[in-house]
Amino acid sequence: MEVWQDGALVAPSSATLSLYSPTGELLSSPAVSIVGDIATATIPAQSDLGEGYRESWILTVSGTEYVKFRDAAVCRSPLRLPLTDADLTSLYPDLAQNLNSSAVSFQTFIDAAWSRILRKLRSSGDMPYIVVQASAFYDALQHLSLHLVYRWWYGQTGGDHLLAQADYHWGQYEHEWSAISYETDRDQDGTSDDRDRESASKSAIVYPNAAPSRYRNKRRRW
Repeated sequence: MEVWQDGALVAPSSATLSLYSPTGELLSSPAVSIVGDIATATIPAQSDLGEGYRESWILTVSGTEYVKFRDAAVCRSPLRLPLTDADLTSLYPDLAQNLNSSAVSFQTFIDAAWSRILRKLRSSGDMPYIVVQASAFYDALQHLSLHLVYRWWYGQTGGDHLLAQADYHWGQYEHEWSAISYETDRDQDGTSDDRDRESASKSAIVYPNAAPSRYRNKRRRW
């Protein structure tokens, strides 16, 4: 749990954490340490996978206690970030050189783009952890990251060519997002759910061989 004040990370002097089940039962109260100015705890493994869990943090900063609640889920694994700096410079080998010392790494842009994609995925109705393969988001993430890079670069130096590049990658991102499909593991048993593939736009879900022959090759719309 990070605490920020006036744009800076602030280390709490103490912190406690309680984990509650979806039914409100207290499951764990692990010890909390302050590591790198961040309140950190390890929660013992929980056997019931799913959503509805709740974290309750009490953090003391400058003598004042603050209470923070955060929703949580118990899952097999989070959706991993599928992109690195090298995936951006593979398209533009001189990108880092052109930015000179202004950007030592593109990780900030990649993280911002990934956070946006995860939020968009949640707003579409799917929690990221049910997605089986992060690689499905690779192309969309690559273009969104480059859009943020060029948009920032344009803001620093100006230049219509930079704005044009930012706009181009935004258009490519929207195109890739509309074409994304991915497998899910909703019951968290470690395997894909009947090989169903969902579209990121949530415009359609295709169920292979689930309908009578007269309905096959048609999409079921929600």
